[in-house]
Amino acid sequence: MATFQIAYNITKKMEGGYANNPNDKGGETYRGISRKYHSGWAGWQWLDKQIQPIQYNKIFQRLEPVVMAFYKKEFWDRIKLGFMPQSVANQMFDWAVHSGRGTAAKNLQSVLNKLGAKLKIDGIIGNKTLAAIETFSDAKIAEAVLNQRAVYVGIKSKEQPYWANVWQNRIKHLRSVLPSVVGFGGVLGLGLALFF
Repeated sequence: MATFQIAYNITKKMEGGYANNPNDKGGETYRGISRKYHSGWAGWQWLDKQIQPIQYNKIFQRLEPVVMAFYKKEFWDRIKLGFMPQSVANQMFDWAVHSGRGTAAKNLQSVLNKLGAKLKIDGIIGNKTLAAIETFSDAKIAEAVLNQRAVYVGIKSKEQPYWANVWQNRIKHLRSVLPSVVGFGGVLGLGLALFF
């Protein structure tokens, strides 16, 4: 099944180093980890001891193992991405990191239902969701998840226009790692149900 390091390498290209942008609802962040939402992350103590102010987008190699351990525990393991095909896990990992585990999980369940599953959309990745993933083509699921996310990003971009280009570039980056699917596209054409 899926390997964490592959998905992490895709996402880390879009999560720079240190930032404290007033336009970011997450406030101060390091490698995409928000102090506002993850104040207990071990890396904050180390960063607080550095010479201030920290240069924008600075990456500290010393923190890479701490960052990776956080992402694996809080995102990869908690929504069981290791039990999914790599192409699906790559998309889900990035969406969970960027918008939260619940948002990513509910939208995956919505996509699977559009493909024909009959899942309760509860944001919990359990045995039923994992079994539904095995029923359909990995490539179709991955593309459908990204297409649904593109619509989600379009809606969020209207609420936060400052980030519109950044988020569209993220979608382009994720599209570049999709496996090719012959004769498939769009958001399944079966009606759109987004979860925030």
